[in-house]
Amino acid sequence: MKLSDIIAVLETLAPPHLALADDPIGLHFGDPEQPVRRCAVCLDLTPGVWADACAADCQAVFTHHPLIYNPLKSLAETSPQRRLMTDVVRSGVGVYSLHTNWDAAPDGLNHALARAVGLEDGEPLEITYREKQLKLVVFVPQEALERVRVALGEAGAGVIGAYSFCSFRTPGTGVFLPESGARPHIGQAGRFEEVEELRLEVSLPEGALDAVVDAMLAAHPYEEVAYDVYELRGSEKAYGIGLIGDIASPCSFADLRERVSCALGHPALRCEGADSETVRTLAVCGGAGGSLLELAAKGGAQAYLTSDVRHHEFIAAQALGLGLIDGTHYATEIIGMRHLADKLRQALGGEVDVVFIP
Repeated sequence: MKLSDIIAVLETLAPPHLALADDPIGLHFGDPEQPVRRCAVCLDLTPGVWADACAADCQAVFTHHPLIYNPLKSLAETSPQRRLMTDVVRSGVGVYSLHTNWDAAPDGLNHALARAVGLEDGEPLEITYREKQLKLVVFVPQEALERVRVALGEAGAGVIGAYSFCSFRTPGTGVFLPESGARPHIGQAGRFEEVEELRLEVSLPEGALDAVVDAMLAAHPYEEVAYDVYELRGSEKAYGIGLIGDIASPCSFADLRERVSCALGHPALRCEGADSETVRTLAVCGGAGGSLLELAAKGGAQAYLTSDVRHHEFIAAQALGLGLIDGTHYATEIIGMRHLADKLRQALGGEVDVVFIP
């Protein structure tokens, strides 16, 4: 596969429009047209990870944290970081980053973290993007129905909750007059035609519209395709950073701390909270989420799992009566990158080897 093909798959898992403003996600190194036989998924492209990726003969590396985060004025090899960048350039290996768009993605990093500690479902802790839901209606001849229906589903349309490829169809009659110069799939120029067609309806998120329309047009047999797009008012979907929700089995803060320690493989957690406090509602945020602790408390959480918590944030949590667990930046995010590697491996269906480098 080409690098651009894999990027297209990744962007269905973590749509770029979900990234926070000024977050430098995307392709930082490499040619989008280069072929890829094996790729790596990692949290950070460190010298050690880079050595492992080269040893594994990877042609692409997909990271969470961008290697180039701030604008550069020079690539002079005057620091280990710049030396790493020039090594990447010389190698021709593609490097692409999914950062806050993977944090906010449906079934993304924070969902993987939440599931690991017993929170099966939740709402965004901080809403950063509201996406309109649309309905696309297209008129299709019977013989092309299945081809068009599948193309729409594969492009991201027809997802309703835990169901995919959802659609509705009704029969009708299409009437048209091909003008001079037309090349109709059915009928001939200069003669009225009546064709038994099906009205095919699917819902889709606004961000998927271009991809869905392109897929529909490619699969449809007509020279000119008749279709409509409607906005579904009141059906916006919220995305954001972190999750908050009720855990399936309420427990004491002491038990939660033990559960988190086992899930993250990190026994030395920094914590603030009463061991006997019962935790029914939990908030999580992979990476540095100390700034969101007031949202966790306002949302009714008794405990909050995040990382990079500063001294004054522990004091604020104590005042709010919020149990606070600092699980470290690496441990709270590496779970989500392992999850990404699994999802990418499944989506690529064996066409490209996917190596996870912790």
